[in-house]
Amino acid sequence: MGILHADRGLAARIERSGVRDMEACAISARDSGVYDDAALFRVGGGIAAWYSPDNVLNGSIGLGMNGRVELEAVVALEAFYRERGARPTVDVCPLADPSLTMWLAERMFVPLSYENVLVRSIGARQGLPDTSGDVELLIGEDVDRAVWADVIARGFTEDEPTAEDHRVARASSMCEDSTLFMALVHGSPAGGGMLALDGGLGHLNADATLPAFRDRGVQHATIVARLRHAAECGADLVYVETAPGSGSQRNMERLGFRVAYTRVTLATPQR
Repeated sequence: MGILHADRGLAARIERSGVRDMEACAISARDSGVYDDAALFRVGGGIAAWYSPDNVLNGSIGLGMNGRVELEAVVALEAFYRERGARPTVDVCPLADPSLTMWLAERMFVPLSYENVLVRSIGARQGLPDTSGDVELLIGEDVDRAVWADVIARGFTEDEPTAEDHRVARASSMCEDSTLFMALVHGSPAGGGMLALDGGLGHLNADATLPAFRDRGVQHATIVARLRHAAECGADLVYVETAPGSGSQRNMERLGFRVAYTRVTLATPQR
């Protein structure tokens, strides 16, 4: 495999994929009726999505990757969210045009959180380790969407999901352009994740493991299964987002991922 450079070209490819994923998932959530008022807004070279006023899926990505962003675009983004009773938020790539952060600062956006974007080159199963014999993977049409959504909601909330947590997971399960993966341990649902493919680029997301099945190789097996599937579908590169310094980041690094850049989520101080 060639040398992978963490440069603007790589970042632009990943951010374009993020725009595509955000659009596809919002449309699927709306068309499936899980969030039938879900809305999208193309702005500043990127896209913003809204599901409901306090939804964790609300956000915008890809702004500033095609060049300069004007103040009017940031003002329009704010209006898009405020008209729907939500706090304006933007996921900013550090390689975006500097005009974006200049206008966000002008509009009093402040940092809320950070996430690392990690990448890995792949070939036809090149360098992929074996997985635990205790973990079985179901893929695609073999996965029951309702069961997958229940596992993901419980895994993300230490097995104490609210009704809204279940709704968010159901919306994710409906994303038609993504493939669902379900991990079983001795036949019991234990965890899962998703894989979205955009040409030769794969995106791993929605990783969750039930508390009762942690430290048993479930996430490791789910990652490896998606890497293999992506390679078999012709992908040359896979990326994933994790919280900085998290266990998920360490799991990804053990499997050959490395940090390409760190996004910051910025939001207005108040609605």
